[in-house]
Amino acid sequence: MAEWWFMEPDAFHAFIRELGERFILYAPTRRGGTLTFTFVENHEDVELSKRPFTSPKAAFLPQTEVLLKFSLRGERVHLSPAQRPESPIAVVGIRPCEAGALKLLDPVFSSPPEDIHYTLRRKNALLVGFACTSPERWCFCTSLGSSPFDEDGLDVLLVEVSGGYCALAVTERGRKALEVVRDMLRKADEALLGEIEERRRQAERAMKTLDVERFIARLEDMGDDPIWEEIAARCIGCGICTYLCPTCYCFDIQDEAGLTSGRRVRVWDSCMYPEYTLEASGHNPRPKRVHRVKNRIYHKFRWYVDLFGLVGCVGCGRCAEHCPVNVDIKEIISEVVRR
Repeated sequence: MAEWWFMEPDAFHAFIRELGERFILYAPTRRGGTLTFTFVENHEDVELSKRPFTSPKAAFLPQTEVLLKFSLRGERVHLSPAQRPESPIAVVGIRPCEAGALKLLDPVFSSPPEDIHYTLRRKNALLVGFACTSPERWCFCTSLGSSPFDEDGLDVLLVEVSGGYCALAVTERGRKALEVVRDMLRKADEALLGEIEERRRQAERAMKTLDVERFIARLEDMGDDPIWEEIAARCIGCGICTYLCPTCYCFDIQDEAGLTSGRRVRVWDSCMYPEYTLEASGHNPRPKRVHRVKNRIYHKFRWYVDLFGLVGCVGCGRCAEHCPVNVDIKEIISEVVRR
C-alpha cells in the first residue's frame, strides 16, 4: 500500500531547495503579477496557491527553440546542431491534468522520426504533482477518465492539508527525491489520510460531468452542422486557446539568416491562424474561421483518437477560462450532445 508522508512548510521549502540544487527547477512563480510556469532561480519564489495562467508545456516544448545554426565559411556552409538538453529538470506543481497532457504529447514527438529535444527532456524530468483540492469552474478532467488527485504520470503527488502538505511517492524516482528530506517527514496518520480522502471527494464532486463519449460519437455526422458557424461568429481567432492549451503542439520552422550566418528556429504556431495552412501556391484549405474552429475541435476529439487511441484534451478548461469572447468547450460538448 502506498504511504503518504506529512511535510510541514519548512520541510516543503527544504524539499524544493534540494530539487533546485539537483535539477533545473520549473514551477509556478509570479512574473509581473501573473502566476506562470517558469524556470526558477530562487526556490522561495515557488507558489502553489492557485493554478498558473500557463501550463508547464514550455518546459518540454519551448515556445522558441533554436534547432541548429549555420554559417558560411568560404564557399561551404557549416552546420552546428543545437546542443541537446542533458540537464534534468524538475517540474514542481504540475497538476494531474497537465501530467496527462504530456502523455498526449509523447506519441507525437516520440514517433519516428523522434524529436530528440523533447524526448530527452521528458526522459530526464522529475514530475512533482500538486493535487487540485479546489478545481476551477472550467475544469472537467473527470469526464475524460482522470481526476484532480490522479497519480498517473507523476513521480510525486503533493496534497495541501492542514498545517502543510502530504506527499506520495508514485515512482522509484519520486521516492529517491523525497529521501533527501526523509528526516523532516513523518508518516501521515489516520486523521491526515481521512483529510486527503475528503478533499479528494469534494474536488471530484465539484466537477461538472460531461458525456464526452457521446460527444465524440456525434461528431461523426456533424461536419456540416450550423453549430460551427455559430461558434465561429463569436471567435476572434486570437489563438490564446491553443497557446495556453497543454496538449496543443502546432509549430512553425523558420530560418533566420544574415549575410554569413543564421539559425533555424522552431516556434509555437496556432491552427487558429489563417497563415497556418496557407500554401506557397496561395491556396488555403481552411480559408474561413469556421473551418479552423471545426478543425481544432475535430482534431482533439476525433482525429487524435483515430491516430493514437486517446482524446486530445485533458479537461483543464484553460481555453474557456481565458477566451476573451467566452467560447467554452464544455458548452460546445453539451450543445452537440443535445442535438
